[in-house]
Formats: sequence, structure tokens, C-alpha cells
Amino acid sequence: MVQKRVTLINSVLKAFAEAVLDDPSPYLDLMAKSARDVVKLEMQIAMASWPESELRNYAQQHNPRTLNQLKLAYPAIKWDSYFNALLSSVQGVDMNRQNIILTQPSYFGWLNALFNGGADDNTIANYLLVHLIFEEADFLGGALKKMVQKSDYVQYALRRGKGVTR
Repeated sequence: MVQKRVTLINSVLKAFAEAVLDDPSPYLDLMAKSARDVVKLEMQIAMASWPESELRNYAQQHNPRTLNQLKLAYPAIKWDSYFNALLSSVQGVDMNRQNIILTQPSYFGWLNALFNGGADDNTIANYLLVHLIFEEADFLGGALKKMVQKSDYVQYALRRGKGVTR
């Protein structure tokens, strides 16, 4: 199963490279390594995330924190940048006076360690790129669209229990 995912991501990266580069052949080994690294990061994310059975315990997920508490507990996460971007279209929100509910504090501990040197920046960038390609495959069209459709990928906004449901 893991090798199948690596193969899929490698194929998607190759198809993307073919769409944007005249000659992607000098990057084939790098793409293969990137695919393995992305799958390894995906597995780490899955292990750091709570299983669905734990997500049914709503009391366990209610962990109010102030912005200062978040900054102290998870200093590698750029909280100010995150909330400024998240709330850029909302007027008059003083984050210093808000409680932020963390549903999985252990996940944020893992994420903090990741951003504090636990992963290569290229791996994180490639992970984001791969997921952006999967999300936008319909728009990108061609071989990318076909590969993503064949993989039965479910867009983030359509996942049951995650994001917006339809």
C-alpha cells in the first residue's frame, strides 16, 4: 500500500514537471526521493493524529488556550502569521482576548517539533505541492486530472467529517 502511494505521487510529480518544464529528466531521481519523503511525512501525520474513536470524545477535544499560551507551548508555529492571515477579512478581532480551542494538543506538539527541525523544508514544500496538485487536478486537466481521478482522491472539502460536507 505504501509503495502504491509512493508510485502515485511520483507519477503526479512527473506529470506536473512535464507540464511546466521543457525537460524534466534531470529531476527524475529528485522526484522519486520527494515522493518517498512525502509519503513518509503523510504517515507521520497520520500517526500524530487521533483515530476516529478518539475524535468522538468531545470533552477531550475542548482544550481552550490563549494566544500567549499557544506561543509558549508551541513556539515553532508562527501563530501571529497564521491568525493574521486567517482573520484578514474580519474586522476588530483581538486575538489576545480570545480563547482558541485546540482539539488535539498532542498533534500541535508534533507539528511544533516538525517545524522546529523535525522535517526538511523541501519535504514540507513538496507535501504542500502534492496536495495542491491533488486538490486542483480538475482545473489543471490533462494527465494530472486523469491520474487523480483514477486514484479515487477525495477533495478536502468533500471528506466526511472534515471541512465542509455535501
